Amino acid sequence: MSVRAWLGLVALAAMGAACSSAKVSLGDDGTGLRKIAPDNVAVAIRACPTGAAHPNVCCLGEECTTHDVAPFAPCAAGETAYPDGQRCCALDAPASCTPCDPAVERCGSSNNAVFPPPPITSVLGTACEHCPPGFTGTSVGVTGCCRGNGSSSFCEGAGSCFGAGCPSAPVCAPTCAPGFIQSPHQVDVCCRPGSPREACYVWLPGDASALSCGGAASSCACRRNDGAHALQMDCDDATSSCTCSVDGVAGGAVHTSRAACTTQDTRAAAWVAACRFTR
Repeated sequence: MSVRAWLGLVALAAMGAACSSAKVSLGDDGTGLRKIAPDNVAVAIRACPTGAAHPNVCCLGEECTTHDVAPFAPCAAGETAYPDGQRCCALDAPASCTPCDPAVERCGSSNNAVFPPPPITSVLGTACEHCPPGFTGTSVGVTGCCRGNGSSSFCEGAGSCFGAGCPSAPVCAPTCAPGFIQSPHQVDVCCRPGSPREACYVWLPGDASALSCGGAASSCACRRNDGAHALQMDCDDATSSCTCSVDGVAGGAVHTSRAACTTQDTRAAAWVAACRFTR
């Protein structure tokens, strides 16, 4: 199965396989650590409701693990973290989880799905691109993704497609929920310190808990729904100003003393300093 096909497959049928896969004990480390076959990983394609996130599945090549008791246990350096589409768990109460029902909603994509893929852009949206579970490489667009050894191996991407008809790498602009910061190990992973371990989750587009920003280095926009209001900030570094809106009603332009759109950090700083919004 091609990598591009994998990216689009909706795991309605595969969810049953994922849920029934045999659990393999790796030793009791207090997190409910277990192995999971990479083909049975249902990678979430949409964010959880406000205050919740998908548990982590950690993969290094064809070795994947998850943590049943500690859903936000961080992956080790070198592993790729994937959001588990089978559950949404509360960030402040990880034991409180809601399962996804594949009979009534799209839970994720997996290597075992049997339905034809929708267009690649409808699945990726503005998520950060990674190779699928079980594959090596950074992403289809950067390094290509490979699986298997010797005569049974195959690869796709990074030079195998040229021209306007080829999928382009999606915009990757993750922002984290309040109290979380981006991990140095993976750009779309958000972590916060904790005891006995830090808690981490994989950001997805539409994360209502996060500040979502996009745009260029000179003009940008950020949005967030705080549960009561839809907040938005539009900034133009050419005029050193930002306009702040609440529920679609814009206030006057606010002068900014420094560039607001250069990085995610400067955008977040302007969100607080210029608009007086909270993170």
